[in-house]
Amino acid sequence: MFSFGGGNVAAFSSHVHLEDETGVLGEGTIDDAVLDSKRRELDKKEAELRVREDAYDEISATIERRPNWPSCRPVLYHDIRAEIAEENRAMVQTAYMTWLGTAFGYSLNAVVMTLIFWSGLGAGIGDWFFACLFAVAGVPISFQTWYRVLYNAGKRRQSGMFTSAIYIRFFMHFGFHLAMVVWMLASIPVVGSMCAGIITTMLVFSKEDGSWGEFVGFLSFLNVLVWGVIGFASVYVGGAALTRFRTGGGPADVRRGVRFSGALIH
Repeated sequence: MFSFGGGNVAAFSSHVHLEDETGVLGEGTIDDAVLDSKRRELDKKEAELRVREDAYDEISATIERRPNWPSCRPVLYHDIRAEIAEENRAMVQTAYMTWLGTAFGYSLNAVVMTLIFWSGLGAGIGDWFFACLFAVAGVPISFQTWYRVLYNAGKRRQSGMFTSAIYIRFFMHFGFHLAMVVWMLASIPVVGSMCAGIITTMLVFSKEDGSWGEFVGFLSFLNVLVWGVIGFASVYVGGAALTRFRTGGGPADVRRGVRFSGALIH
């Protein structure tokens, strides 16, 4: 009942009787089947919205512009300041310098192994061939498989399932790059004798006789230093990418993607 005299309103009973065609469902109860149906419907709509947003980001990030790189013969567009999100620029810039060092390292390794082979300081024709192959194939492959992938990830200002997938792809290829750095540094005989690394450098200095041998040994030692710097820079780039992946919600996006996929299927 209601009381209007003193300004107080007497609360009526909070018990609500829900009835359907067959009778009373119960006091204060809600049909769980209806709630589950509504929840599934909302999850499906959320999944569809997330997919559309990520698809829009994917299209925006892959819009082609007039090629400007490399400057000698442009084949693609590359502009860190214009395309990369501000919070990702330092990471991508370091990755770019690391890739340039990697390209220089592959080329220097081919030059040193050529000199070692033609000087008769220990390298065979197979070692020389694979060193040249690393230079010819390693430079473009490293650019496309890990640097360009991280560059595309850095374009995105918002996290999402597509962004997380790009980072995962980068980690897969970057792991191979790190293994190559260790291989080039160690130059273990038989399996790594095509690399002018630590062991190869020691062998060259042990066999050299005269100023020419010293010169070749110095270049081999320089190659070791170059790949050592590449190794330290690569560890930094990998750590920065992993931090960005985690802070950007990468693991959660992966789990959300799995859940949304299930919601879309059902």
